[in-house]
Amino acid sequence: MIAGLCCSEAVVLRSYPLRESDLITVLYTRSFGRINGVARGAQRSKSRFAGKLEPLSLAEVVFFARKSSDLVSIDSVDLIESFAQRTHDYRGLMQLSFLAELLADTTPEREPSDAVFRLLLLVLPHLTQPATADLAQLYFEVWYLKLAGLYPSHRHCHRCHGSLANSTDVFVGANLSLFVCQECQGSGAYRISAAALEMLDAIGRLHLSEICRRVSAVAVIAELRQIAEALLQRSFERSFHSLKLIHQEV
Repeated sequence: MIAGLCCSEAVVLRSYPLRESDLITVLYTRSFGRINGVARGAQRSKSRFAGKLEPLSLAEVVFFARKSSDLVSIDSVDLIESFAQRTHDYRGLMQLSFLAELLADTTPEREPSDAVFRLLLLVLPHLTQPATADLAQLYFEVWYLKLAGLYPSHRHCHRCHGSLANSTDVFVGANLSLFVCQECQGSGAYRISAAALEMLDAIGRLHLSEICRRVSAVAVIAELRQIAEALLQRSFERSFHSLKLIHQEV
């Protein structure tokens, strides 16, 4: 439980009105995890918070927390970067919105994860560039699942536990049973392409910037995003609104 005056880097996930002039803001902070705060007077035209609490903004935030309240009181915000303002296409904005929605809806309150915060900062600049946005979204999805302990290894069959390390015969089984060998595939399974398996290996061992420098087939990224997003929605038992809007743009 945090209490007293606190300071941390934070990414704004959501902001919505409270009464006439205040804002409720959901922040993912480096030091304290996800917190909900009140910014008093933030909707006033001459507010000291003006333009600093837009979703997908990176800022240094000072706030006061009380043990008796789930809401912190935001004292000051020093804007570092606004990623939404660097994005000029609708699809890019929806991809940024998806990350915000995912973190706002699935991260535990006030449980910090420096790994998740660093992953978010790594991916956000690439999401503002149309050429790398889809790959960056996939990279975040896979690593977010890994960090949450929800990503099954694609190099072991999850039915017979046999090794798939040197096999290109890897399948997604019925009901999204990841990952299975040819003998365990069952009805309704489909094979994962060799290029997709190579991409999963690259995501697991290479920095995003290095992967972006390679030539990545759009079809391979789409194949893996379909798997990762289905796994995210099944694991967290929810349907993400931003994903629906992204898919409508395809």
